[in-house]
Amino acid sequence: MLCDTCHQRPALTRNGEPARLVLFGRIEGYFCAQCALEHQIPFNAELRRSIAERAPDVTEEDLAAVPDQMLKFTMCFPLPTTPGAGEA
Repeated sequence: MLCDTCHQRPALTRNGEPARLVLFGRIEGYFCAQCALEHQIPFNAELRRSIAERAPDVTEEDLAAVPDQMLKFTMCFPLPTTPGAGEA
């Protein structure tokens, strides 16, 4: 089965069968690895903006050090801080 987006590359599989992906509860389909990652780009960017707004003490450097796939955990686990950051 080909990717629903590019119609060129094979869709990702699970146990030898095409795997239907649901990305962020909004995008559903059968995607190749490249298109699945591309679909995530705007959501990851929005999540980074949202975290920066809701957690102003998190520096840009701290946020940049967290891979996109780990962003959903940033509000659950403390990020390492830069020495002196947040001190007045």
